[in-house]
Amino acid sequence: ESVATWTLVVTLSGSDLDGDSIVYSIVSWNADWIFWISGDQIIVVDRSNLDYEITTWYVLDIEWDDGLYTWWATVTISIWNINDNPPVVDDVTWAINENVATWTLVTTISWSDLDGDSITYSIVWWNWDWIFGISWYQIIVVDRTNLDYESTTWYILSIEWNDGTYTGWAIVTISIWNINDNAPVVDDGTWAIDEDVGTGTLVATISWSDIDGDP
Repeated sequence: ESVATWTLVVTLSGSDLDGDSIVYSIVSWNADWIFWISGDQIIVVDRSNLDYEITTWYVLDIEWDDGLYTWWATVTISIWNINDNPPVVDDVTWAINENVATWTLVTTISWSDLDGDSITYSIVWWNWDWIFGISWYQIIVVDRTNLDYESTTWYILSIEWNDGTYTGWAIVTISIWNINDNAPVVDDGTWAIDEDVGTGTLVATISWSDIDGDP
């Protein structure tokens, strides 16, 4: 499907017992005027619409004439698929809890390729602490040690893809959800009050903190 204009497709084979010259012409089925006939050769004259993803084969009706007799022949041209379309790989936004286990599936990358090529992926940037890995087209947690909302609330991964010819990048944004995984810190205290204080008297205020922000 990627051949250049003026590429020779096929040479017609013909014979005439009388030795007459034969004139050939394409008389039907030449969709989009892609092909032309010059002498006994079929050539590509307009490759702009020559695309496997649109048409996988053409059938041309060839008329030949020796000056007295006219007849027809059929030429079938199959189009071979090549890798001439880059894949379409979608950016992804997802969220996970901060306490997920190692090997947890985070998200699946969505992609399409008109040529049906296999695609390889790799994380090439912004994978801080090597928390995430990629297996085929799935993002997984490979080391949850540093996966902590209190340290980082989101990650942006740059994913490189390659189909053997084309290379590009997609962005995967992973938000980290906060969960109650830290015990509050409550301070001990010592206070003193008079023995005759009234009911409802404030004795002390307890000091505490909670990293998770729980009430």
